[in-house]
Amino acid sequence: MRRVPALLLAALPVLAGCSLVPEASPPEVASPPAYANAQQAGLTAASLAEAGLTDSWWTGFGSPDLDRLMAAARAGNLDIKAALARIAQARAQVRGAEAGLYPTFDASGSAGRSGNAADPDSNSYRGNLQVGYELDLWGRVAAGVTAAEAGAQATALDAVALDLVLQGDVATTYFTYLALGERLRVAEENLAIARGTLALVQEQAAAGAVSGLELAQQRQQVAAISAQIPDLEGQRRQAVNALALLAGTTTAALGAPGGALAEVAVPQIQPGVPSDLLLRRPDLRGAEAELVAANANIGAARAAFLPSIALTAEGGIASNLLNALLRPESLLYSLAASLVAPIFDGGAREADLEVARARYEELVYLYQQSALTAFREVEDALVDQETQALSEAALVESERQARQAYNLAALQYREGAIDLLTLLDAQRTLLSAQDSLVQARLSRLSAAVALAKALGGGWQGGLPQ
Repeated sequence: MRRVPALLLAALPVLAGCSLVPEASPPEVASPPAYANAQQAGLTAASLAEAGLTDSWWTGFGSPDLDRLMAAARAGNLDIKAALARIAQARAQVRGAEAGLYPTFDASGSAGRSGNAADPDSNSYRGNLQVGYELDLWGRVAAGVTAAEAGAQATALDAVALDLVLQGDVATTYFTYLALGERLRVAEENLAIARGTLALVQEQAAAGAVSGLELAQQRQQVAAISAQIPDLEGQRRQAVNALALLAGTTTAALGAPGGALAEVAVPQIQPGVPSDLLLRRPDLRGAEAELVAANANIGAARAAFLPSIALTAEGGIASNLLNALLRPESLLYSLAASLVAPIFDGGAREADLEVARARYEELVYLYQQSALTAFREVEDALVDQETQALSEAALVESERQARQAYNLAALQYREGAIDLLTLLDAQRTLLSAQDSLVQARLSRLSAAVALAKALGGGWQGGLPQ
């Protein structure tokens, strides 16, 4: 009979190594061998094999002003700082979960004085040290640690994904600011042309060469162009406000950014192979971490069905006399082991296990959906990259022809070969063509930003420190 406790103690390390966490493999994702729209985007076959994005992918636009804004935003953005605080919380939760793997130590001491009719003055002194440890027989605590670690990793990856969103927002907002400045320049240039034409019409009207109707039409043209300028200027200022918010500062502290739209280059971004996207996207890696945590929670829910054993040891000293407190006869100790086995809980544990399994299944589907969405975002960005490049090329020719048509119309009007209405049409066409060209340039730059974001930016797999 004395061998039974010894055998049980010998078996405890083996039992403590048990784990009820299911074996899980990454969910299957239908990854295509290549992007369908990569060739159409004008990329050569040799450039399709690797996504050549660095961790500073925005430097490919060749804008020092964008580089400065990006550095300021990533250092000062308050959403990023909040995300880093969430990482600190998650890592503290990991340490809290790991605490269950170690024994607990508690110390206490007391002193008292009591009395009654027979013994009016009675003192008591006591000091205790208690040690407790719950054997993790079925890996419940270890599963909790695994879940906490995976949750912390998912939180860190959320911060990486937020940083990527911030990078895209800064680049797009800065390019919008530059485009509004260019549109404002175009409007002011056309306003100067319209005012020059108005001066000519006024001279002709004073000489009786044109009617009052033609004079009113040209004045309306000047007013219409003038009305566009305050709106464009207001949007441009709002873009600066947005950049200041992204940088975690005020508009006055940020100041007006520099640069010009014509100075910004359009980088040629290689998409790489689709299977690499599953590793390059921080949101997909975060979804994988959530799957690991959910799978560990299944193991913890399984372990709740099985008995738990807690060991306690207590030692101390107790005496009615303070000077006798440290004598051998004052020493006390106790050893105990408790076994708790669940019998009936109304189905609560079964429900917890069903919830854990259903949650894991839900996350599998969400991961697969996120992966397909990521593939689609890259395909859409490749299509947009191609179409915006073609559109810009066509609008360059459109603007050139519109400017040539206006110059000819202005010359013919001065010679009296055409009426004012024809000149006004040519002027409106030129303004529209110039404005459309600027917006097409902005769309092309935005398409490049969207492609970089869809590919995971320049993330190299590291996590925030």
